[in-house]
Amino acid sequence: MLSDIIDRVCAVGFIVVGVSHVVHARRWADFFTGLERSPGTALVIGSLTLPMGLFIALGHDVWGVELRVVVTLCGWAMVLKGALYLLFPAAFQAMVKAKGDPERLARFMRIGGTV
Repeated sequence: MLSDIIDRVCAVGFIVVGVSHVVHARRWADFFTGLERSPGTALVIGSLTLPMGLFIALGHDVWGVELRVVVTLCGWAMVLKGALYLLFPAAFQAMVKAKGDPERLARFMRIGGTV
């Protein structure tokens, strides 16, 4: 079933990206800080995040009191993020600037990766 495949792909993908955010937090922070300078970055991120989020949210339409609902919620969060960045590109720059210096942004990367 498609939702089972999405479960597995998301589990592996989220773990790998999460560990990468924890282990290489400063590199991720430097990466996003550098991307913040480019006005088209939000459009690229939104163009990648929206379809992936739609695929996850619509292909994994699991609701109820079970752990698998986390994947569906992550999919919808990606849809919201992608739509936000496409409709309001300045939101990306505001998010990076709000985190402040690269060290503070690296802390947020570690927290996000741990979650």
